[in-house]
Amino acid sequence: MPNQTPSRIECHPQNDQDLIQQRCRVYLPPGYDESKERHYPVLYLLSGIHDDARTWAESSQCGGDAKTTLDNLIQQDVIRPLVVVMPKTNDWNHQHQQLHKDLPPLIKSIEKVYTQVQSNKTHRAIAGISKGACQALEAGLQPPDLFSATGSFSAALKTQFDPSRTPWTVLPLNSGDYAGLQFFYITCGKQDTLFQANQEFTNALASLGIKHIAHYPDGGHNWNCWRTSLQPFLIALNNSGWG
Repeated sequence: MPNQTPSRIECHPQNDQDLIQQRCRVYLPPGYDESKERHYPVLYLLSGIHDDARTWAESSQCGGDAKTTLDNLIQQDVIRPLVVVMPKTNDWNHQHQQLHKDLPPLIKSIEKVYTQVQSNKTHRAIAGISKGACQALEAGLQPPDLFSATGSFSAALKTQFDPSRTPWTVLPLNSGDYAGLQFFYITCGKQDTLFQANQEFTNALASLGIKHIAHYPDGGHNWNCWRTSLQPFLIALNNSGWG
């Protein structure tokens, strides 16, 4: 639409001292301000251990350039418009259990400020890279049951910080734990040091008959791989009927 207001990324208001919340960036799609009657699904996109909330939005070689990818797909009518929240979750001591305490107030705050965001699990997804992917998997697969779609980019299921970890000691491998997911996507570069752990995890999912999409492109544990993997993830998420 020629007169449509352009997309933008803005900082989420820093109304309290929450570690994640005060570092959020929020992508608002083209036309977001055109009508208060239109509502949008929301994707929470988590960062990795060496990143912050700005990294997914950055257009450098060390960033995700998410705005460009989202704008192109939306403008070409490949995906439906959505809001994307990019919080900072890279403090390694900010572990997965703590995330379950921080996510509900973050979601509540986002939905209070951005009133056009749809406020229910059906229209809420979470994804992340590396450590953020592990957090996204745990937040998406375990209580408090906040998300209907989960995406993992090179999940740190086994790392140098704890080489004894295996996928099945980190995440549940009971098919009932995945029943609430409408969409489950796992991607990892074939040259990534975490490729084997991710492949073992998806093999275990397949053996249990748990529905998921596995995408293994060429690439390593870096933004070149994650940046190019964002597009197929968004297209698959859109085509799943989510949102």
